[in-house]
Amino acid sequence: MVRTILFSPVGGTDPIHEHNMRDGSLLHICRKYKPTDVILYLSNEMLANHRKDNRYIYCLDKLSEKENFKMNYKIIEREDLVNVHEYDTFYGEFTDILKKLFNEIDKDDKILLNISSGTPAMKSSLQVINTLGEFDLTAIQVSTPVKKINTHEHSEKYDVEVLWELNEDNGDGYEDRCKEIICESLLEMKKEEIIKMLIRSYDYSAALEIAKTCKNNSRYINAIKMANCRILLDFDNMYKFIPFKKREILPFYDREGMKYFEYTLSLGIKVKKNDFPDFIRGISPIIVDLFKLVLKKEANIEIDNYCKRNKKGVVKWNKKKLLNSSKGIKINDLLTTYARECYKSSFSYDFVKSGDLVFLISELVKDKTCIKTAYDLRKIEEDIRNDTAHEIISVTDDVIKERTGYNSNEIFYKLKRMFDYTGIELKNEYWDSYDSMNDKIIKLINK
Repeated sequence: MVRTILFSPVGGTDPIHEHNMRDGSLLHICRKYKPTDVILYLSNEMLANHRKDNRYIYCLDKLSEKENFKMNYKIIEREDLVNVHEYDTFYGEFTDILKKLFNEIDKDDKILLNISSGTPAMKSSLQVINTLGEFDLTAIQVSTPVKKINTHEHSEKYDVEVLWELNEDNGDGYEDRCKEIICESLLEMKKEEIIKMLIRSYDYSAALEIAKTCKNNSRYINAIKMANCRILLDFDNMYKFIPFKKREILPFYDREGMKYFEYTLSLGIKVKKNDFPDFIRGISPIIVDLFKLVLKKEANIEIDNYCKRNKKGVVKWNKKKLLNSSKGIKINDLLTTYARECYKSSFSYDFVKSGDLVFLISELVKDKTCIKTAYDLRKIEEDIRNDTAHEIISVTDDVIKERTGYNSNEIFYKLKRMFDYTGIELKNEYWDSYDSMNDKIIKLINK
């Protein structure tokens, strides 16, 4: 059975105000929400009233009888509580009470807070707890019938039975004075500020984990999922979550060219995050691919036509294919020359390596800037990529500069310039598309 549990301090106008003959906040909330359980918090003064004439339970019982529903009661007696205006007393105690309650209830149960009964310190404590958002609560404020401050003292002649009979709210069409206080919790606001900080830092995985804990994340969580898929190069799932037009996020989305562009862009993110080891480890695959694209555009040679791929996806030179055409024979002769000059050995027809391709570029491509950029990238790879693969070293930007002559930003710039010779047409602003995407996601969070 799903329960609705009301936690309520008890104040001077509860259960029925003897001057205006209407429900106090406690009784009025129960009239509207018909809770299954009511937890009453009684200070010394309110406990004395309870023991005197059972006024709170009497009215709640009469209400449940009239409206035909059942309420269970739990009374927290604070006979020692005389200083009812000290905020610190209630904030800690109310937090502990609610924490224990949340550990005992089922996930579908609902907890209501009466933030209109009790002393100002009690009310403000409950409002702060609700605003912080640590617990899933529904805070309810009850306005006075006259829309101004009530007189809170009961007289010594308080007659609960007579007041029940005279209570105007027992009539048909009573005025509903309850209002659910919906405010963005400070905790939610803090979480969203952290999410925005993580997005600015390109840490979409961490941003997504925090976003999952936010109550009101529907306006932006898919956008973060999209960004996380993008940085992982998971394009199929990225398209499932993209909340914008593709062109707004992906300035370049030709299926084949996008693969190379987005991979290189992800390396740029590693540079921005100072993730230098992953940046260095990641440059070899894209260097090989870029060199292939350069040879295709600048020399009209499709390298994959002269290769074979095994079941594991490993690409090797195919001697038979190389010797099957005049263009292939020319490539084979160049590779043979390369092996003889560089390694003093015959060509092994092994893996397709960047060294093989940069030699072909130097022999078959006319653009000198292209050749120099290719040689620079190959040397960078050779100078530090192999070191990091075989040594345990600290890879910092200073180490990269020391071993290659270039820092990470300069290496990334060379990768970007290599695209100029691939046939993939990119505008310079495309390289800032992650920041543009981040701006759009943060705008959704701020709505």
